[in-house]
Parts: sequence; structure tokens; C-alpha cells
Amino acid sequence: NEVEQAKAVAKQFGVNHFVEEISNKADVFELLDQLAPYYDEPYAGNSMINNHLIAKLAAKGLKVAFSGEGADEVLGGYKWYRKIESFYHQPKLRRIAKRFIAGELSNKSEFLNLYNRSMLGVFNEVNSRKILSETVLAKMRLRKFWHFEEFCIDNNDKVKLAQYIDFKTFIPNHCLQRADISSMANSLDRKSTHLNSSHANISYAVFCLKKK
Repeated sequence: NEVEQAKAVAKQFGVNHFVEEISNKADVFELLDQLAPYYDEPYAGNSMINNHLIAKLAAKGLKVAFSGEGADEVLGGYKWYRKIESFYHQPKLRRIAKRFIAGELSNKSEFLNLYNRSMLGVFNEVNSRKILSETVLAKMRLRKFWHFEEFCIDNNDKVKLAQYIDFKTFIPNHCLQRADISSMANSLDRKSTHLNSSHANISYAVFCLKKK
């Protein structure tokens, strides 16, 4: 819950700030039934709920709104970026030993496994075994090969590499889909200012990314 932080930021910049909280779980389940026709396919991101409600609230007085899609990817804000950075700050011999034990024979495989585990979030191996079949879990583990490997390019900075893959997969397949559907459902024109090409390119200006 970031309500207090949002209030502090709004006060600092002197902008109008509106808060809408949901405390009734029944309202959430009712909303899921309402959202299903808009998505028209399985969608596992719970952020679809708050995105729809924010768009609905904004649409009461606005036709166009700016949103923050892409900010974490451009500015490196996700927690998994810090996990990846910490992993590659380990002594090299320790990493090689772990890779050997796990059967990961290449640097690329090591990174893809780490990135894939990070993207699974709360669906870690222990919890997932309780609710998902082994067949589904196996497909989730293999996702790195058919979904992420295509965009795994040469870059010694693994955080930058993670950001790059996020730009190619997570933003278009999750963030922008969620943003487009929630805004269109409420007749709101949403602008994702962080995804301006000039803005995004600044974060990569120091490194030259070269595809294999």
C-alpha cells in the first residue's frame, strides 16, 4: 500500500490527489467477472484490478491521462534487478560451482535461469508444487527458451540485459496490454511518457548492446 507515499509526493508538488480504497473482497471478485470479457484470454497479473479502478476514477474528470508504464524498466526500479546485480557480484568461482551443480553449462543458461526465476515472482518452486501440476511447472521452467532466449544479447552488465529483455517481453505482453485494456474499457486515452524513445535510449547510452 503506497497511499501515504503518494500523498507525500502530491503534497511536495502541489497537485490534486485522489484516493480510492477497496476493502471488500466481494467487490474484487465481482470486478474480476466484469473484466473477463475485456481481456478475452487468461491474464495472471493482479494489477489488472487496480489499473482498471484507477482508469475508472481518472475517467470521471479526464479524457487523457499520463501513466507510469515503463518507469521501472527504464530506471531499473524492480527488485529483481537488485537480485541479479547481487548474484553477479558473487565471487566468480562460487558462481561457476553453483552453475556446475545446477547443470547450467553456459553463461547464457545461467542468466536465463536466474531471470526466469525472478519473473515467476511469488510462484516459486515450493509454493507452485502445491497448486500446479508438474506438467505446468515444467513448461514454466522451459519458458526461458521460447520466450526470453530470443532477446538474450551480449552484454556484460546483466542488469541492463534484464532491462532489455523486459522491454522486449514484459512491457508489450503485460504492461501495455493491461494499460490499453483498462483505459479503453473506461474511454480514457492513456499516455505512457516513460516509453518515449529518447527517454528510454538515455538509460542505455553508456553501453553498446550488440545482438549475437
